[in-house]
Amino acid sequence: MNDHLSEALKNIPPNAPARMLGLLLSGAANGTPMRIVDEDALPRTFARPQSVPENWRDQADARAREYGANDADVAAADAFEKELDEHDAWGLCFFGWSNAAGYGYTDDHDSRAVAVDGWNAYEHFEALPFGAQTVIAVRALMGDTDADRVSAWCFMKHERNITWDVDYR
Repeated sequence: MNDHLSEALKNIPPNAPARMLGLLLSGAANGTPMRIVDEDALPRTFARPQSVPENWRDQADARAREYGANDADVAAADAFEKELDEHDAWGLCFFGWSNAAGYGYTDDHDSRAVAVDGWNAYEHFEALPFGAQTVIAVRALMGDTDADRVSAWCFMKHERNITWDVDYR
């Protein structure tokens, strides 16, 4: 058995749905196994803090700037957030990670990303500049939004190689 396939098979949870197995095996066959994040491995700070500081957005933008975002990225992120409002799309899977099967978060940009009016939140998010994507994810983790915080964390971890537990203290 090739190394990629054996690695992929180790990541399949018990009673995994066939869709997950198919995704894992198709990725393993071409040398890029799907990444599955076991919920037990996730930090425990995903719940919104009981109190979010009034200046949470400034703090989030400052953190995103530490990761390379600039003023143009912040402006693009603001515009994207307005689009999310217009299309009532905050709860959609625009970061590309979802727990649709209930077995842990997986790289899944094909489902749960299209708003009722047909607007594809994932496609619009992917079209944003690198820094603007980072701003959106950091804001989702640090702020008071309806974005999927675990999906944002998975995006930061796997797409930006950045992890941290959000703590305002």
